[in-house]
Amino acid sequence: MKNQFLISDSEKSRILNLHESRKDHHGTALLNESKESYKKGDKLVLSFDRKVLGIELTSDMMVNEPGNYSWEMKVTNPYSPELKNKTGELGAYTLSEDDTIREYTIFVYDGDDELLNKDLKPSQVKRR
Repeated sequence: MKNQFLISDSEKSRILNLHESRKDHHGTALLNESKESYKKGDKLVLSFDRKVLGIELTSDMMVNEPGNYSWEMKVTNPYSPELKNKTGELGAYTLSEDDTIREYTIFVYDGDDELLNKDLKPSQVKRR
């Protein structure tokens, strides 16, 4: 009887390649919402509570942990004077294997004071 635990180098390579092709490489997939991804310099419009807030992303996407991404941003079109020229963060959260964005969170700060903290649906975040 042939020893079933002895396999050729080519068979080892074939098995390893199959395994590698199925691996999920966290942080390497582009986030998408309707096949869109965001990068530094993108201008976005956020709509919530009958208000519109314009922002510009000041950093590329940062991977905080699998399914949790963020961009630093600045307010470009505030709906109220206290938000003018403030900075903050736009967070994105995914819940699926294809990294489709399921929810955003916007944070706007004035120094250590939080001026805005709002959860948004993907339909509330649009490219300008």
